[in-house]
Amino acid sequence: MSQKNQELINDVRELKKCITELQFFVNEFKELKTLFNKFGELPGLVNRVIEKFGELEEEVCPPDVLPSGSTFIDMIGVNMGKEYDNFPHTWAGPAFKNVFTSAQLRIFHLMEDDYNGRFPSEVEPIWEHMNLWSWRYRNMKDRGYKIRISLESIFQYNPFIERKFPNKWFSRDQWGGSDTAIRANAKKYMLSVLKFFRVSDAQPNPDGEFLIDTLEIGNEPWGEPGEAAYKMITKGIIDACIEFYNSENPDDWELSLSHAAFQNTMPENRFSCNTCNYPTGDFLPNMIDEADFKYIKEINCHSYAFDNSNGEELTIHPESSDSKFNEFTDMVTFAQDRNLKISITEFGWNSEQVGEFAQAAYLMRSLLIFARHGAHKAYMYEMVDDIKAPPFKTCGIFKDTTEGGDKIPESPKQAIQAFDTLLSQIGTMKHFEVVQENEEFYVYKIGISEPTHIVAWRPIDMKFWNSDQELSFDFNGQQIQVGGVPKVFEIQNT
Repeated sequence: MSQKNQELINDVRELKKCITELQFFVNEFKELKTLFNKFGELPGLVNRVIEKFGELEEEVCPPDVLPSGSTFIDMIGVNMGKEYDNFPHTWAGPAFKNVFTSAQLRIFHLMEDDYNGRFPSEVEPIWEHMNLWSWRYRNMKDRGYKIRISLESIFQYNPFIERKFPNKWFSRDQWGGSDTAIRANAKKYMLSVLKFFRVSDAQPNPDGEFLIDTLEIGNEPWGEPGEAAYKMITKGIIDACIEFYNSENPDDWELSLSHAAFQNTMPENRFSCNTCNYPTGDFLPNMIDEADFKYIKEINCHSYAFDNSNGEELTIHPESSDSKFNEFTDMVTFAQDRNLKISITEFGWNSEQVGEFAQAAYLMRSLLIFARHGAHKAYMYEMVDDIKAPPFKTCGIFKDTTEGGDKIPESPKQAIQAFDTLLSQIGTMKHFEVVQENEEFYVYKIGISEPTHIVAWRPIDMKFWNSDQELSFDFNGQQIQVGGVPKVFEIQNT
C-alpha cells in the first residue's frame, strides 16, 4: 500500500474519532467554548481527507468497507446455556442443525460449577467439579457443533451470593484480592480448562481432542472485578496458554482467546459498579494492556438496538440512528488498527415487542450488515425464549411454552424458516462490495470468489407487520423489487 493511501486511512480514522468525541460532548451538553477549543482543527482535517479522497487509488478500500473473510453460514451462530441439556433430545436440535449447518454455539460457562460453589481464592478446580461441562462440550462436539464459551459466575441458585448485573462475575476479592494472587488463580483455572476439557470415554484424555474453539475472558464484566483485576485475569489466562503449549505464538494454541464484550464509544463508560471502591467499566482501552493484544485473536461486542430514548426496549430496526446498534462500528475500527478479528457475540430483538416477522427480518439484515463491516462471527441472542429474563425474554428463535420457563424449545419462530430460505441461497457466499446504503435501499454485492449476486432490502421499521411492503429500483438496468426482508438477485449482464 502506498504511503499516500496509508496517510488517507490514518486521517479517516482520526476524523472518525473526532466525530465520535464531538457527538459525545454534544450529547452531554458541554459548553460551546469547550467544543470550539477541542475541535478547532477539525475543518483542516476534513479538508485534508477530502483532498486525498480525490487522489484515491484503486488499491485502497475505506477502513469501514472491508470484504468479510467469512461466508455467511460460517458467520452465524446462536447463544445458549444449560438448556443445551434439553436441546439435542428434542426435534429442535436436528431442525437447528439443518438450517445453521456450521452450528456455531456460544455458551455461558458458569464457573461456580467448576469451583463447586466456592471461589478461585479458596479452591482449585478439579475434574470432579468440571466434568459436567466437559460432558456437555463432548456432546456438542460429537454432534458437529463449534463451541465458544464465555466465562461467567452468577450463583443463580444461591440467594446469599447471587451475582447481579453488572457484577456477574467473581469479585476482586473472590479472585484473590491482590494483583499477584488474581493472576496466579486465573492461570490455575485456565490450566485446568486446558487439561480437563479434552475428554474421551467420559474421562480426561491428555491426547484427546480439545473441546473449546474460542474462550472469552468474561461475558460482561462491567462492574466486578474491576479494571486492574480484569487485566490480571487476562494475563493469568495468557500465562497458562504459554506454559501449556510451550509457545508465545497464539497460532500454536488449540483455541482462540477473546476478551469480554466491551465498547469503544464512550470513554466515561456506559456501565460500571456504583458500589466498588476501585475503577470499573466497559470501555475497552481501559480493560486490557496494549501489549497483551498480541495474544488475543479477536475482540467482541454486544450490538443491541436499544432505543436511545428508552434503554429497556429492543424495538428499533438495525439501520436506524435512534438506537445503539451501530456502535459496533467503533469496535471495528479498534480491531482493524490492531489486525484483530471482530465478532458480535450478542444481537437480537424481542418478538413480543416487534413481532416474529420483524424479528426475523432484523436478524437477517444484521447478519448482512455485520458481514459488510468484516465481522468474523455473529451470534444471535438467543436459542430459546427466556421468560425470566427481561428485556430479552422473547429474543429466542425457538419458543418456550413451558409454564415454568424451563427453556425447552417447543416450536420454531419465523426466524428459522427465514434463515433457511436466505442461507440456502447465500450460505457459501461472502460480502464483497457496498452498492448503496441510504434511507431508501441497502444493496450489497456478494458471491463466492467474486461478486455474482446482490442482496437488497429497504431499511424500514417493520414492527408487527405480517407481510412485506416492496418497492422497485433500478440496478444497472436491472429492475429490483424488495421490501424489509432481504432478497437475493443474480447480477445480470445488461
